[in-house]
Amino acid sequence: RSLVTISRLFVGSRNGLEAMLAAVATHRLRPVIDKVFPFAEAREAYRHFQQGDVFGKVVIDSA
Repeated sequence: RSLVTISRLFVGSRNGLEAMLAAVATHRLRPVIDKVFPFAEAREAYRHFQQGDVFGKVVIDSA
């Protein structure tokens, strides 16, 4: 039995995505990172996200 769950999130049109990426590149915008977890701690990263006390992105580093 697989313990993997794949979810997707609709975030808008392709044109909107391309406009956002251009703005990020032009204005050198950077996302706010709340916390970075190594891949081995992916479950803890998910728990951290679910707690709701997150400001910014929760990153799972696969390197």
